[in-house]
Amino acid sequence: MFKRVIAPAVLASAAGLAVAQEPTVLITTVPGLTTSAIPGGAAGEEFSNFAERPFASPSGNYWIVKGGSNAAQTYTVGQGMSFGTALRSDDPAPWNPSFNVGITFINDVAINDNGGWNFVTTVANTLTLARTDGTDWFADVEGETTQVPGLPGVFVANFFIQKPVLTNDGRSGYTTLSLDLPAATRNFLILGDQILSQSGVNVPTNQPSGEQDTIKANAVSAFGVSGDGNTWMTEARLRIPGNFPSGTQLRTVVVNNDAKMQTLHPFGTFASPVVSIHNTTLSGVGDWLSRASNDDGHDFVVRNGDIIAQRGAPIFDGATELFDDGPFAATFFVNVGGPDGDYLVGGTTDNPDSALNSVIVLNNERVIARRGDAVSIDGQTFTISSFANNSAAFLDDAVLIVANLSDAAGTSVGSALLHYDLDAAPTCPADLNGDGVVDADDFFLFLSLFASGDPRADINADGVIDADDFFAYLSLFAAGC
Repeated sequence: MFKRVIAPAVLASAAGLAVAQEPTVLITTVPGLTTSAIPGGAAGEEFSNFAERPFASPSGNYWIVKGGSNAAQTYTVGQGMSFGTALRSDDPAPWNPSFNVGITFINDVAINDNGGWNFVTTVANTLTLARTDGTDWFADVEGETTQVPGLPGVFVANFFIQKPVLTNDGRSGYTTLSLDLPAATRNFLILGDQILSQSGVNVPTNQPSGEQDTIKANAVSAFGVSGDGNTWMTEARLRIPGNFPSGTQLRTVVVNNDAKMQTLHPFGTFASPVVSIHNTTLSGVGDWLSRASNDDGHDFVVRNGDIIAQRGAPIFDGATELFDDGPFAATFFVNVGGPDGDYLVGGTTDNPDSALNSVIVLNNERVIARRGDAVSIDGQTFTISSFANNSAAFLDDAVLIVANLSDAAGTSVGSALLHYDLDAAPTCPADLNGDGVVDADDFFLFLSLFASGDPRADINADGVIDADDFFAYLSLFAAGC
């Protein structure tokens, strides 16, 4: 599947190792750098932290990330590579100016295509889901005073409002529970004035178990809603009948109340049952992506029911480098979708150089970022040392990735929010398999692409794959990187 046309790159001038596209650095936590200054902050105020995951609007025209200094937490809102501080924890709460915004420990935040956004914080001892439409502010949900939609006398608990989502028409969604109901029926997913899911009530359809089990609870970290509000997703734990050991629960990916994947049952053509499902995400256009592991240790990534990456498979079509388990963790760490049907998969590989064995791949076609890539800031060169969990978000023509950086001595120095232009030409176009070296593997991969008429073989981008492309690639190959 080829979703983006990449313009051919100019010829690289130096031979040797290929270098991945160098990103633009937006924010860092490295002391003393210009990119560490908090926009609008006091003189010398710098980012000391920011969340490992940025969030983008459904079409990717806005983005937001939580961060902060030693003085205050901040929410930074951006468009493309322009951004500014939208709110600080030491600001008066716009919806209740008698109190400050307050400190929140919830990193999740949501933003829509109109620039509206919402987040959860505590103001005047009240847990609050606050929202702005870009001009005015609203307290959409307040603990112990907001009624669960359609249930008179049932109120949202003051200690559990999490995972905010936001549609383009301004409806806030969240996960919550109520102490006004029995434990079996008190867990909710809510969007605006609608209950999407209630524990002990909702029975997901098409359960792989063949049963009609009700939802016991929803994963706090996995709740998503599309920009139009027509698609919702959760990772639910289902109550199961007595034919399993006591206390066993089925972790299940549920989309619009339809079960898509479930633990204790094989997925797709695998014989081994799934034993773990984690970090399911939903894109703004309603594509769901999830990571899972089977009982035999096989790790894989699913998008809309199709396996798009798995342990032992090439990191993208034609690559010789394979996805492989990391030394202390499962294979994959990123699975996010974008507004044009694009997707990113991040995972560890079998690269023999442990300093290069983590990649983030676009659309099963090319490496966007790799552990070991160079990052330039203020004339200094740093190296990507690792990526965080689901540490990426799609913009309309770019991706944002959070990475940890190290200096020339290999010492960790902080983290960075990196901007990668998806339409930019690759720095080393001859390195077709993205392994960092231009060699025979790339040449034979080009021959295969050329013979099959793959669009990637159209080196001169004239819409025709012919001898001109063959000789153009020979020139690139001879030049190296």
